Order: sequence, then structure tokens, then C-alpha cells
Amino acid sequence: MQQRLPRATKVKNKQPADRQITAEQLLREAKEIQLEDDFRKPKTIINDPEELAEYRLKKRKEFEDMIRRVGRFNLAIWVKVRVEGVLMHPIHNTP
Repeated sequence: MQQRLPRATKVKNKQPADRQITAEQLLREAKEIQLEDDFRKPKTIINDPEELAEYRLKKRKEFEDMIRRVGRFNLAIWVKVRVEGVLMHPIHNTP
């Protein structure tokens, strides 16, 4: 079975730009933005059980990917996974 590739779009203006930006510059600028002190990840607001289930699934996938990428023998990652698991699934005290 042959896979079809998308058509190449035609370039209208083939003249070089006045100022060229390299991939290295783009990555450097993105990293600078992340390292700024006032940069914070937006807070996640969960409104219903379905959103909570999606959030838990997303976090679980992130941890599994991290374990695969960094290594399953890295104790710090397993501690993170455990702490997150305890925070996500609190023990309900029954009277």
C-alpha cells in the first residue's frame, strides 16, 4: 500500500527575507522565556469528575513517558510518581 504525501504548497515570494532567523535563535528565545522568573504554568481548574479523569490520565502518561525516557532505575522519578499518586487519590476517612 502506497502512502500519499500532502502536496507541496507553492511559494509566491522566493526572495530571501531581510532578516533571517535560525532554528538556534528560536530555541534560545523560547528557553529564555521559560527561564524568566515570572513565567508560571497556568493553573488547571477541574470542574467535574470527567475532567479529573482526563487530568489523571494525562499526568499518568507524562510519568510513564518520563520513566521510559530517563530510565526506570531513576529513584527520583518513582518518588515523584508516588507523591503524585497520593495527591491524586486521597484516602477517604470513613467515620
